[in-house]
Amino acid sequence: MVTLGELLTVTDPPVCGSVGPSEKKLKVIDDTIGNQRHLTGDQREQLRQVLIRQHEAVSLGKSDMGRSAAVPPLLHPKSEEPAYVKQFPINIPAAHLHFINEQINKLLALGAIREVGVPGIPQRRHLSR
Repeated sequence: MVTLGELLTVTDPPVCGSVGPSEKKLKVIDDTIGNQRHLTGDQREQLRQVLIRQHEAVSLGKSDMGRSAAVPPLLHPKSEEPAYVKQFPINIPAAHLHFINEQINKLLALGAIREVGVPGIPQRRHLSR
C-alpha cells in the first residue's frame, strides 16, 4: 500500500500534458478526499494537491481506468512458459451473444478497444451464431 508520504514525492508532470482537471474530476477528487476521515486537514490538502497534479490517473467511473506513467503496470506470470489458449473456433453459447455484443459496443464507445483488420480473416462487427 502506498503511504501519503510516498504520494507526496511523486513529481512527474501530467501524463497527457493537459492543462488541468475538469469540474467532474475535481468533484471526484473532493469526494475521495472527503472519505479519508483519518487524515488531518493539512494532509487532506496535500493529498488534494497531489491528485490535482496527477489528475490524469484519477478514474471517473468503473469503465475509466485513468492514465499514469508514474507507476508502470506490473504483471507477474505464474511461470515463464507461454500459456496456450485455443482461440479458434470460438464456441460462445447463443444466449450470451447479445450481452457480449453490448459489452463490445460499450468498450468501442469508450475508446477502450478499437476495430482492427487482420489479413486473411474477415472483419466482423458483431458476434453471431
